[in-house]
Amino acid sequence: MSQHSSVAGASRPVKEAGFFTKIKNVACLKSSSSSDKGKGGKGKSKSSSNKVSHGFHLVEGQSGHKMEDYHVAEYRKRKNHTLGLFAIFDGHLGDRVPTYLKDNLFNNILEEVSFPSHHYPCVPISNCFLYYTWLKYHIQPNFWKDPEAAIRSAYSSTDKFILDNSMQLGPGGSTAVTAIVIDGKDLWVANIGDSRAVVCERGSANQITVDHEPHAERRRIEKQGGFVTTLPGDVPRVNGQLAVARAFGDQSLKAHLSSEPDVRHVPIDSTIDFVILASDGLWKNAAVAFHLSNWLCNWHNKNKTQKENENGALAAAAALAASVEVHGSYWFLLLAMERNNGVVLVVLPNKITFGLITMMNDGCVNTENVNHSLGRSTRVVVMLAAMSVMVVDMQNQKFVIRGRVILGTVMKNEEAVNLVKSVKDPQAAAKLLTTEALARKSKDDISCIVIRFG
Repeated sequence: MSQHSSVAGASRPVKEAGFFTKIKNVACLKSSSSSDKGKGGKGKSKSSSNKVSHGFHLVEGQSGHKMEDYHVAEYRKRKNHTLGLFAIFDGHLGDRVPTYLKDNLFNNILEEVSFPSHHYPCVPISNCFLYYTWLKYHIQPNFWKDPEAAIRSAYSSTDKFILDNSMQLGPGGSTAVTAIVIDGKDLWVANIGDSRAVVCERGSANQITVDHEPHAERRRIEKQGGFVTTLPGDVPRVNGQLAVARAFGDQSLKAHLSSEPDVRHVPIDSTIDFVILASDGLWKNAAVAFHLSNWLCNWHNKNKTQKENENGALAAAAALAASVEVHGSYWFLLLAMERNNGVVLVVLPNKITFGLITMMNDGCVNTENVNHSLGRSTRVVVMLAAMSVMVVDMQNQKFVIRGRVILGTVMKNEEAVNLVKSVKDPQAAAKLLTTEALARKSKDDISCIVIRFG
């Protein structure tokens, strides 16, 4: 099993630098994030009142590809205001889309865009009404007058730009959670996908974003011609592919995806202590994985004197479990077979036979093959797509929980808040959260920003 490696920052060398430079020059944009180098970072606003401090920590996962999480954490002075700009972009199918978002989304929200001359309408100067109408529908709403409208418009226009330039930006996409802190008094949070923001309010966790999961938006997706798969042992997916219902990019799925964000405004007062922004690697793990392979391998090593057929079954199960940890989207059929003083755990994907067990179409198991192979004294129990691995003694009706499958929650909101509630250093808090997620066997990239107020 490969080691996690820690990284921080949001800037990464991109081979197609010329294209990205061209985009930024055309739109008059600039980079809004620090380097990825190092394990983490922190900072604070320079405002004398309503102080804001932050820390971040990013960890590369075990998913077999390079880091696709990017973050922004910086402060800007605009119109006599101090802005804290924070974001996490969780990419998929490459890092070009999250890279573009990291460099451009906040600039688009704050209207730091000058339109190229060829985008202006060719109308006579005297035709003011026509010109005004064009401006009304083509220029970004003013962030200072209507923050929510500006955020929504920027998300939409940024997604359109990504789709229009998919030849250069690639087929991938990204989720996003963004937070803008104005003068330490107002917090504007928006998200698409399953990256999350959780506020510690009066000492309790309050999730202020929405996890845009396919099953929750099935009606919209199907109305737009798509479908949602819900295979046993796997998370729901749009068209059997993407595990979120909203994202930037993803041109091949865009007819069935949305880029409309959920936007929340939170006044910052004495009841608000801090906010956690994190990618889904901190909150949940969609991989069907668990200490199962380690447990099987360890048991196998301790019981090498078992009969050859039992060793063979155990080795096959261990190999399969290790494989599923990497690929993760199978329906597990867990059979616990107790014989003598040992326990053999055989793990099979749906409709697969190892010569010991036959999976039937109705979800039942033909135990005659098991009895024939291992002897009729073997006690067998079947458990399908469960959250716990149980060994059951059929004679004594005793249930022994062996462990928990990582299919679903890595860390609950309340657990995350309670873990760092007393940690005043936001960087230490962010690192503690990612470390705990690793201890709970999260395998995805994990990005976390903690923003403290006061």
